[in-house]
Amino acid sequence: MLQEGFITFFEIIKAILMGIVEGITEWLPISSTGHMILVEQVVKFNASEEFMSMFRVVIQLGAILAVVLLYFPKLWPFCTDPAKKFVKKDTWTLWFKILVATLPALVLGLLFDDWLDAHLYNYITVAVMLILYGVLFLVVENRRRTPTVTDLSQLSYKQALVIGFWQVLAMIPGTSRSGATIVGGLLLGASRPVVTEFTFFLAIPVMFGASLLKAVKYLAAGLTFTGGEVTALAVACVTAFLVSVAAIKFLVGFVKKHDFKPFGWYRIVLGTVVLAAALLALTAMSFGDRSPRERLLKITIPENLDYDGLFDDIFRQYTSSHTLERVKTTNMGTLYELQYRITLKEAQVPKAFLDALRCRNGNLNILCSREMQKETL
Repeated sequence: MLQEGFITFFEIIKAILMGIVEGITEWLPISSTGHMILVEQVVKFNASEEFMSMFRVVIQLGAILAVVLLYFPKLWPFCTDPAKKFVKKDTWTLWFKILVATLPALVLGLLFDDWLDAHLYNYITVAVMLILYGVLFLVVENRRRTPTVTDLSQLSYKQALVIGFWQVLAMIPGTSRSGATIVGGLLLGASRPVVTEFTFFLAIPVMFGASLLKAVKYLAAGLTFTGGEVTALAVACVTAFLVSVAAIKFLVGFVKKHDFKPFGWYRIVLGTVVLAAALLALTAMSFGDRSPRERLLKITIPENLDYDGLFDDIFRQYTSSHTLERVKTTNMGTLYELQYRITLKEAQVPKAFLDALRCRNGNLNILCSREMQKETL
């Protein structure tokens, strides 16, 4: 078990499976995060939610290294041939364009990362975004005109910045970072090979930065890694690297001869299947076991508030039992995080319950388990 410091054979298989999913879906425009969330509905690590939130992002480091390996001659800005200039001007220009395109994700990612984690990481959001961008791919390809940008050197700084804003949309699970940037590039007149390559290169600072941010937040919260968690993360990263090499080579060859419509149709079909499965699950829940069960609830409040009994009247109205398990100061130093174990009186989570908590002493940050969010009425 990962949380107990060791890892079983089956946990290693799960890590390999996660790495395969990441390696394939990170580069194909079908949403890696979306597929990871869907896979987690079937394959679950015996790990904390905090670790899994970090794991889903840091696993991308293996995929990044595949791009660096395959495109190193094109990305390295210095020339080792003494007969040529030491500095490759075109490569430096490309890197400046990549940095310009990274700025929107850098700013908005820092602002909204936690909010998106708390509110949009669920399979309903994934299904909707899979379908939406699948339709968008079909529309863009059907209206496709002769590309005006047929080489990376022709891509302007303005166009790079616009593609960067498209990339921000991929913060919503199910969108696909590569899918959003490819759609943006196609609309700007870039050829399929050009926008595909630029998407690969743009991933390097964005994915490295996102991985670093998640890891720092994880450690800053006072959390540590067990030996099993380190092993699972390492296995998944290595697997993602190996699979990414094959996936990148496949996509580069594919876009030279084909358009992106197959990916659009795949997204629509998968999104529809996920929505149908969600509808069936809700229907089964309506007619199945409606007995209440224990859930996890986290509430972040200002440090100057007295949390003792602060929510007792709300708990009495909506829960049959509640226990305050943990109180800790957040990494910001001015907030408390209260962690409760609660058993609601109803099988599903009344929205009024969460609204009542938020309205107590201002707009509080309410975090519940993703399972609890999906069951909110």
